[in-house]
Amino acid sequence: IRFRTGRRLKQWNKNCVALGLSSGFLEPLESTSIYLIQSAVVRLIHLFPHTGVTPELMDEYNRQSQTEYELIRDFIILHYYLNERNDTQFWRDLRQMDVPERITRKIELFRANGGLQQDQLDIFLEPSWLQVMLGQGVVPRDYHPLADALSEEQLREKLSKTKMLKSQPLAKMPGHDQFLEMFCKSA
Repeated sequence: IRFRTGRRLKQWNKNCVALGLSSGFLEPLESTSIYLIQSAVVRLIHLFPHTGVTPELMDEYNRQSQTEYELIRDFIILHYYLNERNDTQFWRDLRQMDVPERITRKIELFRANGGLQQDQLDIFLEPSWLQVMLGQGVVPRDYHPLADALSEEQLREKLSKTKMLKSQPLAKMPGHDQFLEMFCKSA
């Protein structure tokens, strides 16, 4: 699939605000377009002028939009950059590409103690970053000292309770086939 990625440098310019695909496009596999529309509308509502458009409102809207696009871009790049495939030049080149400093900093912080710093505008929460990091073989060298606040027995008990709390609602949910039968019957 051929596509062109990028974003408008000014998503709010004078009295025009670009929303949705008119504001930018990242990639078809990471379905972020609907989220970006919703986020842009919420941002516009928060920054909507009372008496007229001001440079401060436009600049803040554009700054937040840029950061949001860059954070999504970084999450997508992380998948490719950390890959361990070696079967084609495509994958080898991706491991050697220059990546934004924010990504290398995030990887190194995770390697240091397993911690992930969450940016307020990042749509991908800590579990998503964690899954990609661990899934691509990035293993922390150490752990956060707060983990030592619990004894091994307390930790096992806490994890057991968490597992039980998560499994109770799951046990009541229909399986995939049953869900499709219940809610997605063909007409």
